[in-house]
Amino acid sequence: MKNSKKNTIVKRLQDIVTEIDKISKTARKHRISLSGDNCYGNKFDELRSSLIQERKELESINKSIGHANLRQTIKSLEPHFEVLGNPDTPQSDRSYAKKQILFILQSQVEPLIGKSKAGKMPTTDSAIPMDIVKGTRGYIERIALQANGCYESGWFDACAVMIRRLVETLIIECFECHKIAEKIKDSNENFFLLKDLVDSCLREITWTLGRNTKKALPSLKEVGDLSAHSRRYLATKSDIDKIRDGARVVVEELIHLSKLKG
Repeated sequence: MKNSKKNTIVKRLQDIVTEIDKISKTARKHRISLSGDNCYGNKFDELRSSLIQERKELESINKSIGHANLRQTIKSLEPHFEVLGNPDTPQSDRSYAKKQILFILQSQVEPLIGKSKAGKMPTTDSAIPMDIVKGTRGYIERIALQANGCYESGWFDACAVMIRRLVETLIIECFECHKIAEKIKDSNENFFLLKDLVDSCLREITWTLGRNTKKALPSLKEVGDLSAHSRRYLATKSDIDKIRDGARVVVEELIHLSKLKG
């Protein structure tokens, strides 16, 4: 991935942060609550949702880069994001949070991302067809990209783990999309491990999974688990080739169910 593409996350965050502050000021001028069911409150909620998605995107970039300074910089943004996205925050505090976020994004985040070395782009999409995930979420596209890169490089255990992670992410996206995420969380509000996520997805009555998806999900989990956790198991090309068709079917159906593409 080229650095110029990574830097767009900074621009998107800057635009959202600025717009949130602008909507807040306008609502305050007209004495309308951001917590209410009104044009300003609804727009504020929409922007907060966009902010959450972009924060996930930024965290995904952070994980792919693995830069300690970037990790600490992103952590320093969190309290300002929380202040900005709280509808009950006083306007003076919100404007200060906006100012701090914009400063940190421009002076620290953008340079740190720009200095990172882009990984080699795979020339094929042998594990996960990129056309399926294109236009969903940046972090989903990058997981698929890494799965393809690992396959192309002959790192088949890593490929299996990335496919496993993609399935795990998409199952959660499905439950969140249908506003039933509480069904896949434990008492501490943590998402289930993959086994329970797969079981929950298979028995959920909100949707009807295709026969091939029902068949492939357990196999994808099994190979991913072996590559991630078994000390003596080493995945081979044939192991991945056996699950590639199933992975495509599962990924495509979960993307459809989670409404990640129009």
